[in-house]
Amino acid sequence: MNNPDYMALDLDSDVIIFTDTFHEQIFYAHRTNYAQVAANTGIYTEAHKVVKPTGIAFDHGHGYPDASVKYFDCYGHGTCLGFQDNFRCSCDDGWYGNCNMTTCPLGNAWFDEALAENEAHQPVECSNMGSCNRLTGECSCNEGYSGGACERLDCPSDVLFGTCHGKGRCVTMENLARKTRDKYGDPTPIAYSYHTQTNKSSAQLWDANMIQACMCDIYWYEDGIWTHNKSDPSGFDCSSYSCPSGDNPSMPKHNVTQTDAWEVQTLTCTATAGTFRIMFKGDASDHLAFDISEADFLSSLLNMRTFGNVVVAYTASKTTFCTSDGSNAVSVTFYSELGDQPPIKANTVALVPSITATVAVAELTKGSKQEQECGGQGLCDQTTGDCSCFNGYSSSDGMGGNGLRGDCGFFGMTWSG
Repeated sequence: MNNPDYMALDLDSDVIIFTDTFHEQIFYAHRTNYAQVAANTGIYTEAHKVVKPTGIAFDHGHGYPDASVKYFDCYGHGTCLGFQDNFRCSCDDGWYGNCNMTTCPLGNAWFDEALAENEAHQPVECSNMGSCNRLTGECSCNEGYSGGACERLDCPSDVLFGTCHGKGRCVTMENLARKTRDKYGDPTPIAYSYHTQTNKSSAQLWDANMIQACMCDIYWYEDGIWTHNKSDPSGFDCSSYSCPSGDNPSMPKHNVTQTDAWEVQTLTCTATAGTFRIMFKGDASDHLAFDISEADFLSSLLNMRTFGNVVVAYTASKTTFCTSDGSNAVSVTFYSELGDQPPIKANTVALVPSITATVAVAELTKGSKQEQECGGQGLCDQTTGDCSCFNGYSSSDGMGGNGLRGDCGFFGMTWSG
């Protein structure tokens, strides 16, 4: 051998182990090869002669490696610092130890000890809700958690129907806040934060995008069916169903006139050209021409998911929705929505003239119909979304007559014999 360095002798197998940096492989030589060494020029292995063999690698008792397999210093994930630093490995980012173990993705800890007021949930591997596979760098998450760092709380799911019972979407708390609706069904987005306490935005709050929940579907009125609303899914996993609501036919009227009224709103457009859009409860119409006719305007509303049975009436002798002097007060009467309704809204940016064009909305009659589940005269089966009406009551048309609303809002005597 010519200047051999850092070689090892395996006494049990009578084998010399060393590395060949030129071929980037580890080799070994048996006793039978020792006699072939000539003129102190190197060492012979089963493969070839090696001059200046250096850099011995140890494998912690797992046996010497096969010479046919390629090996690298520090497992190929770092740099060997050499003799001056006791052959310590300087590992690449994400690796440690002998550079054969990797780190896993970091996420805000689900549980940890607070460092100070409003200072907790520090980034840790697998968010403290899973274990790290050091060979692959992947987190194995505890049941109910997912994500590369186990940073998300899963939504309820079942084998048959899937996530959120197949009737909703799994969204984060931040996004759920942005989808908030008021009691009328109008969107009222809010920010998922407490600025006065933490002075942090929603994105900075540790759980804003970690905790998830089901946002159940809202069917509104679909396929031109306005006489009854589909039963909407509800509950934490969207597996239950709400039941139709109706005006209680046997309940004393609750307003000062002792009469129940349907909501009536008026829209007055002042414009000479362009288009506009109608918005109601978060839904929007197509772009409508400023001179749209009464029949086409009604059809446009009925094509929206949030309008049920409505009646449209233009001011006498007016044939276009918009007029140059705002003389057409278009009335919209709701015959399927009970109680007070949010105002209809209009997007007028495409109307002409752009500076003065407007669509004014006013409430002519406040809706005062009672809205009670199953009309207050039945029980709701949350597994089906159907009302089981008390004796003498059945489904109404929303106006006290017999119909398809499914709300127990019709009272009629029944006989048997």
